[in-house]
Amino acid sequence: MMIIGCVGEVFASCDASIAKHYAWFCSLLAANAGTKDGKINRNIAYAIGILAEHAQLLFSQSLGDFVV
Repeated sequence: MMIIGCVGEVFASCDASIAKHYAWFCSLLAANAGTKDGKINRNIAYAIGILAEHAQLLFSQSLGDFVV
């Protein structure tokens, strides 16, 4: 699902957009986390890294949501 990587790129370039779309994006990541598609998994991993780097407070508050 290419949108995950694309939104991750937007977030990496525009930190201000993260807070407004954080909940939606996290639900998108969670909904696609169980796939066996390597490309989607790489995009999810990339997006989680972007959130951890560029939205540290939001990410740290919801870190438990990403633990499987």
